[in-house]
Amino acid sequence: MIGSGLKKIVSANGLKIDKGVGYGSFRGYAVTLSEGAGWKRMSIATVFSDVNKKYALREKIDGVDMLKLYRIRELVFYDDAIDIWFNDNPGTMKKIEEFIEWFFPLLDEASASKADVCTHCGFSYGSDVEWLLLNGIAYPLHSSCAVQVKNEISEQQQVQKDEDTGSYVSGFIGAALGALLGAIVWAVIFNFGYMASVVGILIGFLAEKGYRLFRGKNGKGKLAVILLVTVLAVVLGTVGGEVLGVIGYISSGELMGFTYADAFPLVMYILTTDPAAMSVLVRNVISGVMFALLGVWIILRNVKKEVSGVKVTELK
Repeated sequence: MIGSGLKKIVSANGLKIDKGVGYGSFRGYAVTLSEGAGWKRMSIATVFSDVNKKYALREKIDGVDMLKLYRIRELVFYDDAIDIWFNDNPGTMKKIEEFIEWFFPLLDEASASKADVCTHCGFSYGSDVEWLLLNGIAYPLHSSCAVQVKNEISEQQQVQKDEDTGSYVSGFIGAALGALLGAIVWAVIFNFGYMASVVGILIGFLAEKGYRLFRGKNGKGKLAVILLVTVLAVVLGTVGGEVLGVIGYISSGELMGFTYADAFPLVMYILTTDPAAMSVLVRNVISGVMFALLGVWIILRNVKKEVSGVKVTELK
């Protein structure tokens, strides 16, 4: 999808729109523009012939607060592309324009390959060009290179499918154990009165690692498993935070006659008999899930990309 703000860039620079993206030669580089709910994306299909210049460029970027200056939530270097994700809020287009003015001269300094070069073989393609959309990034290729790329991707996906002998059951167990560790951290943080999206990242990271360690099936169900255990971990962590709070009251002597073993049953009793307490817990869980998903979206997106494989689309 591409909205009015990015369409202005497309129109002003002679780019094309197809399959929901704007693409073509922009400032001399093969650029793809797209957007969705809460984000805008700019991708640059390019390779670096000089590795030292590539590292120097990355060091310059690492020295800048990209989120504060340009609202960039993620900037990733691949072997054949740079992928940039912006938080989409009022005023983001201005930030994108400022980023363009700052970043593209740095690409020139780093001798990054431009839109007149096939990103597969590295040679100029002249008029023999085909644009392929690979996982949302448009690549200019020789027609013969495009055929080769499509065949290689098809072969790789078949090999991965043949080698995948895992199961969703074992994956769920591993993901649940990983998420449980994250839930403990969530409970401690929540007990101090905080909710942090970074803990959502931790829960998702541990869940994904547990899924892998227990040889979960690398299919589309993996995304649902990671999402489910993340939500369950937030619920468990929120309740756990309440239990820790009660343990604190018992320890300080504010709840006379109770032992630590009574903490969980006491919390459950309060929640089931006091509608107001249950209402507060539900609100906290909903807020916690939103915070966690805000943090874990990158992991979920990467999982989705992994299990879906490389999506190949021919552009007009």
